[in-house]
Amino acid sequence: MLLFSERWHGDLFPGSKAYDFLNTMKNILPLISPHALPIALPTTDNMRLRPVLVYIHQHIAEDLTLALLGKRFGFSERTLSRFFKTLLNMPFFQYLKLTRIIKATEYLIKNDLSVSEVAYRVGYNSISAFSNTFHNMMGQRPTDFQQLNSVASEEAPREQ
Repeated sequence: MLLFSERWHGDLFPGSKAYDFLNTMKNILPLISPHALPIALPTTDNMRLRPVLVYIHQHIAEDLTLALLGKRFGFSERTLSRFFKTLLNMPFFQYLKLTRIIKATEYLIKNDLSVSEVAYRVGYNSISAFSNTFHNMMGQRPTDFQQLNSVASEEAPREQ
């Protein structure tokens, strides 16, 4: 699903594969998790910033900074910081934090990893920092989120 959304350029027409895919996802997601997630990750069509966003998603567990990303993609820290604020309407650190929490929710829904494993996979070195950030953004602790969603997925009707 994430790979599809990274390659999608907004061309969504009834009868197209993209339309069918997204319509199917719209119908399946409520069955997987009946609880609405209070977060959304912004994106941009800006061709200079998109590779940076893809890199962040692909290297989410690493220690990502404006300095590192700027050097890698040929931006000054100030320019890259401005891109995040003007194109995504949020500071870099907020985007990074939001991306990590969204990825963490994916891992927690799968329910095959412990909360500490999830924290490390999304770039947190401290479980308490991860838990506090998750709670601030999602309104519940990661363990509670995982339990609620594992129960919801067990209760979801299975197609025969």
